[in-house]
Amino acid sequence: MHLFIKCPINDAKIYCESSGVVGSDFPEYYISGEFAYLWLTGWKGKVLLDGEFSLDSTLVYPSSAYYYSMSDEYKGKYHNKLELFSDSKLYRISLTDFSVNYFPIELEPLDQFSFHEDGGDLYMFGLSSKTTGELIKIKEHMFKGQYSPQPDVIANVTGVNDYTNNYFLSDSFIYGTMNHFGELNNTESTMINLHTGTSSTLDLNHSANRFENLGEKALVVGETEDLNLGLTVIPEATPQAYQQLFLHDRLEGETRSHAFNATSINDMAIFGLTTQLKSKGEEEHNYYHWGEDVSSDITFFNWDNGVRVAGELVSKENSKDEFCEVSCEDWYGNTRPFFIGDRIFGLSGDELIEAKLVGSQVIEIERISF
Repeated sequence: MHLFIKCPINDAKIYCESSGVVGSDFPEYYISGEFAYLWLTGWKGKVLLDGEFSLDSTLVYPSSAYYYSMSDEYKGKYHNKLELFSDSKLYRISLTDFSVNYFPIELEPLDQFSFHEDGGDLYMFGLSSKTTGELIKIKEHMFKGQYSPQPDVIANVTGVNDYTNNYFLSDSFIYGTMNHFGELNNTESTMINLHTGTSSTLDLNHSANRFENLGEKALVVGETEDLNLGLTVIPEATPQAYQQLFLHDRLEGETRSHAFNATSINDMAIFGLTTQLKSKGEEEHNYYHWGEDVSSDITFFNWDNGVRVAGELVSKENSKDEFCEVSCEDWYGNTRPFFIGDRIFGLSGDELIEAKLVGSQVIEIERISF
């Protein structure tokens, strides 16, 4: 059971409502302002009834390892086609009245960043095979049973692999390849206009470990072949006019989405990103591993005129014998930046750090341990 629960927190007494969908344990979620979207897949009946199929198998899509471990003869029964092998639906749950609609779909989203709602219509990127995908638009009326046989296809995408990363901006979709355990296979990122379908492929000389939205610009964060940190800001309107910064002594400190945050203070655009000095443990791995005894720093950047470093909040040196009374690696991983109005904060290990913008630099004010 996949439940969506709404609990108004401004009432004197909390009263929760919920709605759910019964389905497989292979979901993907996306929440917009008015709707929750749930993608689910399951084996088709004729696959389950096939004598060669193992009922103990984990539910997977043809892009997964289980499918590709099957014999070519068995896969040939279904012509290697996604729509003949599994049955998938994209549910839309209203956050107002919890009504549920769905749209049958033949694509597998990469993750929660494979969705984007705009004006009631839903944009989605999904795999159609192991190496190909489609960027589509599902119009609002299609969720109400008035759908055409197929959604609008904005673009067909090739060259997809297990390390493809993706993200939606206001008017564009961008995808590239992540650096996986020190292996850099591709340094190109491609931006596709959602309205025209035109694309721009850029060789950024670094991987695409992270995509973020900077208003009408995309931020791409990754690593170079020499394991230097690369940051690229790409305008949606003119992708070829991108700007870059490379840091030769640092790597990204946290791979999850909440390790990034952006704001504007005194008309200065600023974003914070968790980073680590290579000398603080990464030389042993060549990749980030947040469970170790290393808290990340927070590096702040400005992108008004080019990309530049605007200051750092440095994590303390943790003793391996130090006892954290509550948690050294709480729900935020081990480090994250955040802003409250014009105030600048960072969580790092078991410390809360406050900073302020002085001129064009972020300067630490104080820190406390919890």
